[in-house]
Amino acid sequence: MLNKYERLVSQLRDATLNKTLPWCRTSRSNEFEAAIGDNSVSIMFHPKGRDNQDDKEYVSLFLWNRFGEVVDELKCISSSSDYITLYSLFESVKSSSVRSEETLDELLEDISKI
Repeated sequence: MLNKYERLVSQLRDATLNKTLPWCRTSRSNEFEAAIGDNSVSIMFHPKGRDNQDDKEYVSLFLWNRFGEVVDELKCISSSSDYITLYSLFESVKSSSVRSEETLDELLEDISKI
């Protein structure tokens, strides 16, 4: 990954894990986006299968400008060395967006009351 992208992915992951960067699900089932200032980023997981024409799964990180235009895409296929970094960001974003940690805590608390 290029140095600036490495910094960006690292900072996105840190802000996501610290819960300072809110992510929202888009109209696509495997895509999430976050607004940062006047611009935004989105991350999308492309599993192997009928919707993915490529033979390998991959993750895309899109950079959007203030006008809603994609200005760049970082795409890492499953066989690349950077894939795991981008995929772990996607998993962190997904977990944060669907509130999996909070839901688990609530379930544990509620089940202890039964």
